Amino acid sequence: MARSAESATARSFESRAPEILARWTCERELLASPDDAEAARRYLERLHVRTRATADGRFVLERTGQVVGRAELVLLSVRRLVAERPRSAPW
Repeated sequence: MARSAESATARSFESRAPEILARWTCERELLASPDDAEAARRYLERLHVRTRATADGRFVLERTGQVVGRAELVLLSVRRLVAERPRSAPW
């Protein structure tokens, strides 16, 4: 059951990613909502990339110790998604 919940969350981020990229392109500003960041965290968790939220709203990538903001976390997730999708997959 937990597995299907994780898959649903990952699909949620995957379906959200093109919208985020379009928004960033149009607005020319890299902003990410708390919902975007949470979806990105869950997607990364599925890929075994662990993150930890800090008190000031940023995130620590546990493997490297790097501290990132919401937009950076979402960008990392989008980059992983793009790298893993088949080249023939449309957006």
